[in-house]
Amino acid sequence: MTLGTLYGIGIGPGDPELMTVKGARLLSEAKHIFVPRGHKGRDSVAHNIAGGYFSKEAEIHEVVFHAAEDSDGLQKYWYDVARDVASVIEKGDDVCFITLGDALFYSTYIYVVWELRKILPEVVIETVPGIPAFSAVSSIAEFPLGYRKNPVLVIPADDEMDVLKRAVKNDCSIAIMKVGNHFEKILEILEENNLVNRSVFVAKVGLPEQRIEWDLRSLKGKITKKEYLSIILINNNSD
Repeated sequence: MTLGTLYGIGIGPGDPELMTVKGARLLSEAKHIFVPRGHKGRDSVAHNIAGGYFSKEAEIHEVVFHAAEDSDGLQKYWYDVARDVASVIEKGDDVCFITLGDALFYSTYIYVVWELRKILPEVVIETVPGIPAFSAVSSIAEFPLGYRKNPVLVIPADDEMDVLKRAVKNDCSIAIMKVGNHFEKILEILEENNLVNRSVFVAKVGLPEQRIEWDLRSLKGKITKKEYLSIILINNNSD
């Protein structure tokens, strides 16, 4: 049996022109493209970004994000997605799976790969890197993250904020991903450590709805879960 190849393609943070040349070429040639989206009935952000590169003959397979929070439910869900991918690959057809930012950086694609390896251990997988959102935010805000010998820490926001609480005690630059409804807790920590004026908030970088704010205090009470595609950069370097 001749298997197709899975191409995981990081499509960048939002601006279609930030797609890699290789990613664009593969999408223009693909017969099957798996496209993630947040909820049924909503447009796919990923599709809106990369759709201009799709072949008109491509079959689009939508992957709706699962709402389950327990690990067993999530694993079952991702196994089902991987099974759908495998059903195409087993016919000898290649598959492109697109994902925002970089394909192996806090991406749903990671879990598809893990489950697909269980189903088809011998499958060929090629991952095409993409520009991560924090890099795009750094560029737009003219906010250097890594310079001289200063370390950089990239963390996802979470309910407990333990990692962030430790991070702000160190001499480093910090990128907080997926801020969303964690904004109030983050702001409180920044206030406590005198870092509010050394931070920038950016939502939906590279998209038409892009929002950049240097006065984080002005956002208090205004950032909700809908601002999932948002990042805060912090300059916590002593120099």
